[in-house]
Amino acid sequence: MVGYNILDDVEKGKEVEFMSYSRAKNIVSVFTAVVAMLWPIAFYFFRLGFDNSGGTSLVSLLNIVFLSWFILLLPDNIRRFRQFIGINLKESWLNSDACVSLSGLILVVVAGLGVAFLGINTLLLFVVIGAVFFLLSLKEFILNVSLRQSLMILVILLVYSLWLITMFWSVHMGPLFIEGILIGQGQIDPLFHSALAGMLKIFNIASTGLNGIPYIGYHFGSHWIFAQLSFLLRIPLLTFYQIGFPIIFIPLFIQSMLFLALDIRKHILPQGIKDNFQLDFKFWGIFLITQIGFLPKVVYGWLGSSVVARYASESYTLAIIFSLLLMALCIDFWGRGPAAKLRVKDKLFLILIVPFLIGLITWSKISVGILIIVLAAYLFLRLKLYKKIIFAIGFIASLLVFGVIFLLISKILFVYNPSGATISISLFDNIRGKQFYILPFYFLLYYFIAFVFIILRLYRAGIDTWDKLRSQFLQNKLIDVETLVVLCFVGFLPGALIFLPSGGAGYFSDYQGVIAAILLLAYLPIFWPKNIRINIVLKIALIFVVLPFVVAMLFNVFAFTYRILRDNIDIRIAILSETESVSGSKSIASLYSADKLQKAMENNKRYPLLQALRKLNGLPLEEKRRSLVFVSHKDTLFWTTLAKQKGLPFLVPALTGMAMIDGVPLLENVYYREYGFNLYQLRKKPQTAADRKIGNLLSKVREKGFSQLILLNAESGEIKKYE
Repeated sequence: MVGYNILDDVEKGKEVEFMSYSRAKNIVSVFTAVVAMLWPIAFYFFRLGFDNSGGTSLVSLLNIVFLSWFILLLPDNIRRFRQFIGINLKESWLNSDACVSLSGLILVVVAGLGVAFLGINTLLLFVVIGAVFFLLSLKEFILNVSLRQSLMILVILLVYSLWLITMFWSVHMGPLFIEGILIGQGQIDPLFHSALAGMLKIFNIASTGLNGIPYIGYHFGSHWIFAQLSFLLRIPLLTFYQIGFPIIFIPLFIQSMLFLALDIRKHILPQGIKDNFQLDFKFWGIFLITQIGFLPKVVYGWLGSSVVARYASESYTLAIIFSLLLMALCIDFWGRGPAAKLRVKDKLFLILIVPFLIGLITWSKISVGILIIVLAAYLFLRLKLYKKIIFAIGFIASLLVFGVIFLLISKILFVYNPSGATISISLFDNIRGKQFYILPFYFLLYYFIAFVFIILRLYRAGIDTWDKLRSQFLQNKLIDVETLVVLCFVGFLPGALIFLPSGGAGYFSDYQGVIAAILLLAYLPIFWPKNIRINIVLKIALIFVVLPFVVAMLFNVFAFTYRILRDNIDIRIAILSETESVSGSKSIASLYSADKLQKAMENNKRYPLLQALRKLNGLPLEEKRRSLVFVSHKDTLFWTTLAKQKGLPFLVPALTGMAMIDGVPLLENVYYREYGFNLYQLRKKPQTAADRKIGNLLSKVREKGFSQLILLNAESGEIKKYE
């Protein structure tokens, strides 16, 4: 019976089986910890036959996994420790899981700063604690979760991880990204972001380092954080983007989503139902469909959806994580009720923690920062929080922090192009370019999860007239629905009013999908109670409704898996084909032969360049800080290595962490309107003989505050130093 309400059974005294809050969070913690563990396994599989020394060694990858476990499992083990010693703290934002997660992340970043400024590396401590945490959490999982449920979670885990790993490496930088440079492959995005993070790591300045280190107005929060973790883990930044980020932050993103859903159940759902933390097949099935997608990935492409960007855009992922932690903290803060007396720590939360997190979100991704500050303004006015002075002070502080960071990082970038600005007025740019057969269904498909939640929420609340809707609205009983509507509307506006390059509008409009999925999971016990009575006709109907979604989801898993396997094999074939024919019965063995792959790479004309870049990366930090690298325009091998991708200028700062002198490409090789090229004087003609003279170059080096010139010859790999 569709109208069944679990509260009816609660009121009648019927026994309803519940899963404890702590047990549910333990399951989520172990789930995300295993996701983190699967990344290095897949990484080694896709790198079979290639060298894995240095930043991609087994020890390095295990260090990353254990550090990830420390962050992921800290809340679970802190909670267990409190229960073990009998500490029963009053519920507060200060001892919430969100606060513990945030504290753990801040702690490892501070540890990275300790390496940078004090030369003290505490990585081993985090590694040991992370390993112990995993064993303790896994033990609790085994003792409390039935074999049947464990097998169900395992299947969900494998399907989700297969999609997650292959999707990330298909659209981002795969396991053979460095080797791909040998055959002229390489996306500009990873190189740009690694270059920016490298300049932050070495010089503490946001710059791309193509001609000195001029400041770039950009949301560089994630880059700065990655720079500190690169110090702590002792791995190159490009390697961190390739494998460190997905092992540490993608599982943390998943955990933040699922933890927030459980916190909403605990603090917001009605009495008698809020203790239902059942993580059954319905829960995991909805989680899979909302993350992998209920439509074929080609349809998401037509819609201009940024679903994949939630995982593949580092800055967006971090901003979402921080925003979800902020929401969880606010829910824990509000859990005692609006009428509760504010303690000192509560006031500090409003005037310090909330502004800090809003600043952190904006610093990481300006689009998410704008959405959060607008939502905060709406709730501030809607709930009349301005009547309480401490809330007013906190909101004003948040506005000030947002404004300062916005001005610092939102410098509109210009390059040499006829139109000038990268941002321009363009009404409904986000939908005008869609295929005609998609337009009638655009809003339904793009905001489908939000529509589903809002409809079910209103239906379960018994709202079937405007009067009931108005009554519930005035009683502040639909704040969750209002929040989602605000995010949908505000997220749609930027793309409807202005042109934002590089899919920028999607980073506004997609965010509602994250919140809608969380709310759907949170309210699942109300929308689909465990004891709901469904007749056979309705069951058959549900199967026919859900089956297309499942088929589309599995298709997306297969599509990304096929793509990464194909790309991986294509790179191997391209590398080997320069030295031998890859055909016949021995072709597969050749593709994975370490000796043949190494020999082929050593015979590749770009191999000396990669080796030289590795040598420069190994230079002492002090030498990097006083040196600029020069590559002559006559060095055609370097300037044509990634010509098709237009990303070659970032090759030196991305792979070495060193800035260049006169490393700006010719104007004809720059067609992007982003990436900070406007900071430099783009050349219309190649360097002259005078530009290449050592004396003139040294003068330019000194003018920019450096003392050493390093000449790099890409063809021979020769490195010369001048002072």
